[in-house]
Amino acid sequence: MKKLKRYQYERYAILCQLAYPDAEANYQKVLEPFHERQLVDKYGRMSVRILWTDNKKEVIVVFRGSLGLRDWLANMVFVPAKIKQVDRHFYVHWGF
Repeated sequence: MKKLKRYQYERYAILCQLAYPDAEANYQKVLEPFHERQLVDKYGRMSVRILWTDNKKEVIVVFRGSLGLRDWLANMVFVPAKIKQVDRHFYVHWGF
């Protein structure tokens, strides 16, 4: 993991806020240079945002934190669940 310069902390703090769906409207200019992919949980709520640009060797992944009781309960059920996407099988936290 690369070491951040002082001015980058604010940038990454804003990007971390983008893990929450209601923040997108406030930070549209921040998102302009990025391609993005959003991952949702089984309830359809955005929980991960992946950002990247074509001209940098950098990918930014931000995770939404726990918002309510349902999230905290999902955090406690950390039994791996088998997922199949495309032609691959892998295990993830049951809450995803």
